[in-house]
Amino acid sequence: MKTWRFTFLLMVLSGTALFAQDTIPDVDPGYRPAGRFYTGGFISPDLSYSTIPRSNSGFPAIKNYQSDYDISKFSVTVGLEGMYQINQNLALTLGVQYSGKGGKTKEIEYGASPVDSDPVSMYYVYDYRYIDVPLRLDVYFTRRKVSPFITAGASGCFFINQRTSVFGIDKNDNAIEMSSSSTSGFSAFTPQLQVGAGIDIALKYSRIRIFPIYRLALTDTKLAQTYAYSTGTVNGKLYSIGLGINCFLRH
Repeated sequence: MKTWRFTFLLMVLSGTALFAQDTIPDVDPGYRPAGRFYTGGFISPDLSYSTIPRSNSGFPAIKNYQSDYDISKFSVTVGLEGMYQINQNLALTLGVQYSGKGGKTKEIEYGASPVDSDPVSMYYVYDYRYIDVPLRLDVYFTRRKVSPFITAGASGCFFINQRTSVFGIDKNDNAIEMSSSSTSGFSAFTPQLQVGAGIDIALKYSRIRIFPIYRLALTDTKLAQTYAYSTGTVNGKLYSIGLGINCFLRH
């Protein structure tokens, strides 16, 4: 009987000790030690798109066709990020990234024209290129090796250049391809909100994070005269949703 009681007491104490390692704030299991810096790469395959408010003062077709024809396009965000582990549940992440934004249209069919070179159908691709500087706060829900987390913050998006491409066919089925790379009239800076959630995997000297991330421009962006339905400057909002992947090394 004494042996059974001793064994039971030992099991209870052992279980309590294991539980305490994962719940007492000042016990560090080593997975995400406080005060450590991490640096590494970031890549995110994205779907980017834009919306044009109906209050825009451009060609009236913006109001009639934008919601019917505009669709998302594939793009990518890639760069470097550094992370500081504040404590086992909080971290701060700062990055510098190249980011493709924009969107494209569905194929637009035009009415019959007597001119052979006039297009019968066309679609537009808007490729806007930025340098993003995101700052996010990361919140971890457990102290285990694999932990779910959420991240949220803001990014400064600095405009580099753009390329607007037009593809189509004429009455004789000849291919039409044109492009413009003018940067005049574009907003030089756009603030952006970033939110995401995913999984953090803590290894001995590294971290791997995989998380869907959503990006939303906080202000309208001037898109100059590149927009398909406008004869002047158009103010629009840029969005994207991607799958963020981090690979960090601990220092």
